Amino acid sequence: MNNIKNLAILFLCGLFLSSCSPNLRPFTKKLQDSYQWNENELKKLQFYLSDDIVLTKNSSKGTSEIKDGKLEVKGEQSLDQVVIRAGTPGVLIISPKANRFAVSFDPENDNNFLMFGANEKQGGRYVLLSAAWNKDNGQITYGGEAYYTPVSSAFAHLLVDIRRKATQTTKTSTLGGRKVD
Repeated sequence: MNNIKNLAILFLCGLFLSSCSPNLRPFTKKLQDSYQWNENELKKLQFYLSDDIVLTKNSSKGTSEIKDGKLEVKGEQSLDQVVIRAGTPGVLIISPKANRFAVSFDPENDNNFLMFGANEKQGGRYVLLSAAWNKDNGQITYGGEAYYTPVSSAFAHLLVDIRRKATQTTKTSTLGGRKVD
């Protein structure tokens, strides 16, 4: 009997916790078209990232000098990475044109944003956009600078927390029948 009580309590706790957790679903063109939100309304919507995105920028600086008939090259290389993990919350900064969103995941700088757009080949999901994708990577502008990201980032898309609250009204009429006069 004690085991049944414990299972019932465990079930109720699980039900309570699952009702509090986000119900993340892809943000799609169909969803946008259904509700016709304007840009100000979309700025109130909390977006989340579906997959990790890693942006990489490689910088090289070098000097050369001819010394004693030899070429002496001194170089410095730095690697700058920005990692945005799956589930990271973001907000719409601007929608520069239809079906294009600039979304920032950076809490301190609105200029650090990524561009997402509706892709019909992926069910209308708003996916990460690149200036140019090739077989290995894509070029992304972030904070006004060029970064590169692996081609797998092309599948990263925006998610939203959807909670459906529907009310149903039922009007019932019971007919008693009708007789001939």
